[in-house]
Amino acid sequence: MADPGPRLVAIAPEPEAPGSDAPTAAPAARGVSRRRVEVVVLIAALLGVALAVQSRRVGELGAQVEGLTIELQAAQAELAAHERRMVRVRTSVDDLQARIANLSDLVGAPPEAPPPPEIP
Repeated sequence: MADPGPRLVAIAPEPEAPGSDAPTAAPAARGVSRRRVEVVVLIAALLGVALAVQSRRVGELGAQVEGLTIELQAAQAELAAHERRMVRVRTSVDDLQARIANLSDLVGAPPEAPPPPEIP
C-alpha cells in the first residue's frame, strides 16, 4: 500500500487567561517582537561604539593637525629667512661682478688713459 503522505491537523487557538481583558499575543509574535528589540539595542550599541571610536580618532587627528600646522609655520619661517639670505648673496654677487668688470676694464685700458671714476 502507498504512503498517504503527511496529515494536516487544525490547531485550536490558546485560551485567554481567566480575568484578563486584553488578548494575549501569540508566543511566536512575542518572540519576534523581543528579537526586534534585541536587534535594535544591538545596533544602537554598535553605533555608540562606532561613534566613540570616531570621536577619539577625530581628537587624535585634530591634535596631529595642530602639530603639523606648527611645523609648517616653522618651515615657512625658515624658508623666508633662506630667501632673505639668498637676496643678500645675489646682491653681493652682482656687486662683485660689477667690480670685476671695472677691474677688467682698468687692466685692459692703455697706460696713458686717465683712470675711470671710482665706484663707491
